[in-house]
Amino acid sequence: FFGLNANADDEEGSPSMAYAGKDAVYSKSVKCENLVPGQVYTLTVSLINPDTKEQVKDASGKAVDQTITFTAKSETETQKVKFTFDATGMAGKTINTDASLKIKGYEIAEYIGTEKTALHIPSVKTDAVGANGTKYVKAEKNASIKDTVTYTNVLAGEYTVKGTLVDAETGKTVSTAEAKFKAEKANGTATVTFTADTSAAKGKTLVVYEDIYYGDTLVAQHKDAKDKAQSVTVVALSGNVYDAATKTKQIS
Repeated sequence: FFGLNANADDEEGSPSMAYAGKDAVYSKSVKCENLVPGQVYTLTVSLINPDTKEQVKDASGKAVDQTITFTAKSETETQKVKFTFDATGMAGKTINTDASLKIKGYEIAEYIGTEKTALHIPSVKTDAVGANGTKYVKAEKNASIKDTVTYTNVLAGEYTVKGTLVDAETGKTVSTAEAKFKAEKANGTATVTFTADTSAAKGKTLVVYEDIYYGDTLVAQHKDAKDKAQSVTVVALSGNVYDAATKTKQIS
């Protein structure tokens, strides 16, 4: 009997994760057993929705799979199938990977993916506040902005969050900061604290962009200049600042 066994990893060798972007890179190592040396085989790897059991489609509606053809040199070989796909909109999803081995179009072995070899696509969102815990920041030389980064669907391991504080209108970088965290569960939070010179930014909106890396591999990103949750407003003080709706003091 022919046999297939699989191991999923990304191109950089991290655990089975991919970034939810237009050029997500994914590869799967498939162990093929009881081959006939000299025989030509076709191996196809497909991404499968574990809930519907249907093949996953990318943002353009194209089914995500990859096929290679190889000539066996020994009875047992490991083939690595690599493909790039548009994972936009897939953040937070877990996807199974199936494999099929054929000779001249006839399937002789298949592998049905499990959680152990599933592909995880993490998601991230952030909530930025000033030193006083509100959405307002003083116009000063060393203003402090704290960003709470909420991540989901990561695998256990050590990560680095790299943050960029930018002017929402111009896109220019105001400050950068990073923090490391160790994920023991799929979901959790990390805190990134920025120190920025906001003395010349009166009236401006500053927005935080965050990237999460596993080693050197980008696995999640949150970058939305219009997201109020990851934004703060710089104010020049001439008294106290109150929230118009709640009448509560925001900064003084």
